[in-house]
Amino acid sequence: MAGNPSALQSISYDNAVWYSSKAKLYLRLGDMQFDEFRFPESISFYEQSVEFACKAICDFYGKKYDLEHSVAKPLKGLAIEHPEFKVELSRAALISSRCVGAMMQGRGLINYGNDLGKIPSNQIIKRSDVEPIARDAREVCDLLNKIEKRMKFKKPMRIGVLNGAVDGNDPNETKNDSYGRTTFRLDHWLTRLREIKDNNVPKYDVQAISISEMDNKFVAIVNPFGEIYPERDTEKRPALNKIKDYVSDGGIFVNAGGYAFFYAYDVAKGKRMELTSEIERWPSKMSIKNGNIQVQEFQTVLKFTGTPLYKDFGIITTSGGDPEQQNKVEAYQTQDDKSRFGELMTPGEPAEIIEYRAVTRESKGVIPVIRVIMPEDAREVYPIALVEFGYGHLLLCGMKINGEPEFGKIIMAVDRVCDWASSLG
Repeated sequence: MAGNPSALQSISYDNAVWYSSKAKLYLRLGDMQFDEFRFPESISFYEQSVEFACKAICDFYGKKYDLEHSVAKPLKGLAIEHPEFKVELSRAALISSRCVGAMMQGRGLINYGNDLGKIPSNQIIKRSDVEPIARDAREVCDLLNKIEKRMKFKKPMRIGVLNGAVDGNDPNETKNDSYGRTTFRLDHWLTRLREIKDNNVPKYDVQAISISEMDNKFVAIVNPFGEIYPERDTEKRPALNKIKDYVSDGGIFVNAGGYAFFYAYDVAKGKRMELTSEIERWPSKMSIKNGNIQVQEFQTVLKFTGTPLYKDFGIITTSGGDPEQQNKVEAYQTQDDKSRFGELMTPGEPAEIIEYRAVTRESKGVIPVIRVIMPEDAREVYPIALVEFGYGHLLLCGMKINGEPEFGKIIMAVDRVCDWASSLG
């Protein structure tokens, strides 16, 4: 089984995915505490990140280890068995030994300070104590991410398509069944993705899943509902946080059309709600009476800067204009785009698409998949784009998916992006 988990039901593989998620979560928590100058707390999270990352690596390879915190010895063995990572695995063994093993002796001072002398740990642990272990945690998580990709991109690769539920086992939920900026539904996605073959063999194992079933055994997860996604609580947003964790851990989250996460469908209340923290009211009807301006009507304006796509992911899009207008533009690719993702413009078919809230180059970590030139200002924007987030990516479709030309391009883009991502490991 070592190095080749033939079944995703493998106990070792399932445990590896779980440990990997914990390692990357603790890395993020360590960074958060470090940024807030909570150095004792951050060093604890980084140490846990190292421990779980090293054990996840062992589990991915099916390497047994003792029930101890440090797994330096099995990692040294893996360095011999897998020469392509011999240096990285040897360093992971070193980090496990010096970080996890040695930190066991210092946990009391980190967690409690010098309790005999009544000296709190925040007076003992300094920035310079944390920085080396932060680098160690990031190094082993980077290695873990490479190994995890090699494992999960084995065919058939798993793709999940959201089915509108947050918790599929909760009978009190009302599934979302409304779509924004797309006419293609859940069943269309399942059918088309299942049709993709490699050497006449299905390339993907495609499943309809709830938010609660998301994990990094899926190489990609599709939200087919466009500008709407299923949510459990629009204030706390647990479903959105689950999506963010999935992407941060290395997944590819595909959003079908329009402006991602603009609406949440609250499955507990059975209604759709806009997700923006910034709302303005502009006068839309005014009159002058006795020299004074009077406002009869106001127009409510929802600002993109208050949405999760901007606030949580740092993504900027075109304004989109009137939702009912058809902003038809010619799509194209540069040579760099084609070298990454192949030719998405099918010869003989129209390259025209309906751009709607495409990603702009100001977005951090954007990788264009297809491009268009906006007619009003001649700027280049990206109706299909990848955006880096943590170890993973969002694949955003900033256009209306009303017909086969648009739907065919995004289906092809999902397939090509999975191929591209598999080559990065």
